[in-house]
Amino acid sequence: MKSPISNTAAFCLAGALAFAACASSDSTGYGGYSGYGGTGGTGGASGSPSICGCTQATAQDLTAQPAVTVSFGGALGLAYAPSCVTVKQGTVVTFSGDFSVHPLRPGPAVSDPGNPMTDVGPADAGASASFTFATTGSFGYHCLPHGTDETGMCGAVYVVP
Repeated sequence: MKSPISNTAAFCLAGALAFAACASSDSTGYGGYSGYGGTGGTGGASGSPSICGCTQATAQDLTAQPAVTVSFGGALGLAYAPSCVTVKQGTVVTFSGDFSVHPLRPGPAVSDPGNPMTDVGPADAGASASFTFATTGSFGYHCLPHGTDETGMCGAVYVVP
C-alpha cells in the first residue's frame, strides 16, 4: 500500500523538524541565526554577538591593560594573535604586521555602531595601525583577502565600560 505522504513531503517535513530542533535546542546561541542574543541566535544567552567564532565570554580578557597589540602574518601565518579580546572603553588596540599582504578591514556586518577601525592596506605607510575604542560594543575585523566577518583570518574586539 502506498503511503499518503509523498517521499518529497516526508523529506521536507523531516528536514524542517531537524532544523527546528537544532535552532531551538542550543541555549548557547550557536544553533541558528535569529539575531543577537537569545536562544538560537548568534549571540547566545549573554547577548554578545558571535564574531569569528567567539563571543565576549570566550574572548581573551585584557581589560587590565591600557593598550593591547594584535599581531598577524609572518610566523603566525593566516592568523591574528590574540584574535578575540575584551578590553575596557578607551583602550588603544594596535594591529602589527604586514598590511600589504594582510589588509585590515573592519567587519560592519557583525559590528556595533562606533567601530573606530578603518581599512588599512598596502597604500598605508607602516607596519602598525592603532585605534582607540571609545565606544562600548562588539567590533569585528578581518583580513580582506584571507577572511570574512565569520571565517578565516578574522577576529573581534569586545569593549566594556
